[in-house]
Amino acid sequence: DGDFCPARLQTWLALGGSDGLLALSDAISQSERCNRCGYCQPPCPVFRATGVESSCGRGRIQLVKAAAQGRLPFTQDYAPILFECLMCRACVEACAPQAETDVI
Repeated sequence: DGDFCPARLQTWLALGGSDGLLALSDAISQSERCNRCGYCQPPCPVFRATGVESSCGRGRIQLVKAAAQGRLPFTQDYAPILFECLMCRACVEACAPQAETDVI
């Protein structure tokens, strides 16, 4: 069914996901490239529309990292944040350390 299930998301991430997204271990490794400079904010259309930190690559990276490290539980509240990315790659193009923010 299409309902959000935290356990299903956690399992999906742990097993490697699909649709071009990274496995959780690869996502954590890739997220380490983020130096939190904020260059991903201005070009992000979702961030420009919302003004919310978690809407840009840097914010989503921090959420994924916190969940992977057990500092943040997987809950339904984070689904819209994690999946609101338009996959336009504007953040990736602006990222100096070249973190693949669109697939994390």
